[in-house]
Amino acid sequence: MQYTTKLVVDEFTLYKYHVSFLNIIHKFGLTRQQQHILIEMLHQNNKYKDVPKDIRSDMVLLNTEIRKGICQKLSIDQGTLNNNISQLRQMKGLQGAIIIGKELNPAYVVYPDKTNYIAFQLTLRDDVKTNSPERHSEN
Repeated sequence: MQYTTKLVVDEFTLYKYHVSFLNIIHKFGLTRQQQHILIEMLHQNNKYKDVPKDIRSDMVLLNTEIRKGICQKLSIDQGTLNNNISQLRQMKGLQGAIIIGKELNPAYVVYPDKTNYIAFQLTLRDDVKTNSPERHSEN
């Protein structure tokens, strides 16, 4: 069986869905504010994707003007941004932390354009058999 839903979205909606899916799949437990911060960081990372990675990493996480822009857009102060970035460094999913050192973990980064898309393949495990709609452990 294959079920496909196609949505055509803008860049920020794509990031919103991407971060929401990451949060569910990797069980990060991101707050809404952390999700918005990550969306902004992904946007900045994509905006400067043609800049060499080491310079781009400094820009996205350390550049004062970019950080001020994120704070202004999200109506938060620098301290709140710093605390959330520290928490994102500590959150680990199936492919490691969201932020490693001073850069976004490449496993969680997307570069949206007209040719890219996000796809999921969910396969039923052989060791799980149920006919009941009761809630089951996710392990």
